[in-house]
Amino acid sequence: MIDSNINIADINHWKSLGLFLTLMAVLAGVTSYVLNSDELYFQFYGEQLSYERIVELIEIQNKWLWLGYLLLPIIYFIKFFLISCVLLMGIFILGLEVRFQDVFKITVFSEFIFFIPMLMKLVWFGFIERDYSLQELIDYAPLSLDNILDVTETSPWLSPLLKSISVFELAYWMLLGYGLYQVLEKPFKQTMGLVAASYGSAWIVWQVFVIFLMINFSA
Repeated sequence: MIDSNINIADINHWKSLGLFLTLMAVLAGVTSYVLNSDELYFQFYGEQLSYERIVELIEIQNKWLWLGYLLLPIIYFIKFFLISCVLLMGIFILGLEVRFQDVFKITVFSEFIFFIPMLMKLVWFGFIERDYSLQELIDYAPLSLDNILDVTETSPWLSPLLKSISVFELAYWMLLGYGLYQVLEKPFKQTMGLVAASYGSAWIVWQVFVIFLMINFSA
């Protein structure tokens, strides 16, 4: 049995969502300011595009940077809503009852785990590995299968899947299971099975969809 002083059911879902979005915006802004530079774009596109075209791309990106921050809460709200719906479907199939807001709290609470790789990225490229390329910045996925299996050249379409299979994704699944364990008051083994059957199925479908798009765009 898992015992903890943290009771997810007592967390205010709007406050936790607001805290998550605030931290995400701040971390994304700091990461962009510290790690991104015009030089990276010149190095990356130098052999493909002219100097004028690269300057134009940088200007367009800077011009519409605010739109990314504006869309950030919308994108994450949709993500949390969809994952909550998927979990609810699994819960109702088992004949259990739970409030939507409790499941929503669990999805938001679990998502905090992904701040760790973001902080690792900031620390690694900001203080340790200062000589890096834009591609290395994009491909950075700590503690994932992508670091073990190098398929960038042979099967680049597999890279997103291997990046997704990581210690942090596993921890995310366990946090979802732990949250349901608290709310449903069912054995942790059972709630983990529920997460695997509901969220896990949706996760596999999404990965297949991403691979399908990668193969078609690279063809």
